[in-house]
Amino acid sequence: MDTTEPDAADQRFAAGVRHARERAGLSQGALAEKMAGEGYPFRQQTVSEIESGQRAVRMGEGLALARVLAVPVESLVRPEGVAHQGWTITEAKRDLQAALAAMDVQHRKAVSARRRLEVALREAERQGLTEALAQEVADGRRMLEREI
Repeated sequence: MDTTEPDAADQRFAAGVRHARERAGLSQGALAEKMAGEGYPFRQQTVSEIESGQRAVRMGEGLALARVLAVPVESLVRPEGVAHQGWTITEAKRDLQAALAAMDVQHRKAVSARRRLEVALREAERQGLTEALAQEVADGRRMLEREI
């Protein structure tokens, strides 16, 4: 076996790191900075050498790269076709998580606003203001009929 040529897994890892970095919108320098923040003194040149297959990656570095790039470590060594579909699933999952989190925030706001409206309508009734506030009360009651 020729030890000067990276094996297939090393080549896939190099391509996987480059692909994940590009998908994350990071420059080589930005990835190096993030890795330095993880305790690995990477420079832009280090990332370039990894992506070109000129530099081997230690296990801890590989795990940190996956963490920084927010991808499963195994996705960095998958064959291109499998890796591409994996990236697509990962990105869609991330987008869905973000959308669900935003929906959760909006749902909590809607529940809070609904409670305030219920209290305000009861108070208007208690004060005998439903006739004077007929339009507001009617609109408020219609809003309460809606599901949230």
